[in-house]
Amino acid sequence: MYAPIPIKANSSARVMILDNYRGEIAYYHSNLFPEWVPLEERILQKHIQILFKGYYW
Repeated sequence: MYAPIPIKANSSARVMILDNYRGEIAYYHSNLFPEWVPLEERILQKHIQILFKGYYW
């Protein structure tokens, strides 16, 4: 007997800014939002705000 098990969606994002002149990582941040719809526009906007918080503003 086979019973499918639902897998909850999660949303994770990472950003890395490289300094080409120095050859090193200038900025890195990652975050994970379990159980959020990964490709929903408001979720992506939230990721962007959190990922770049402290870098631009």
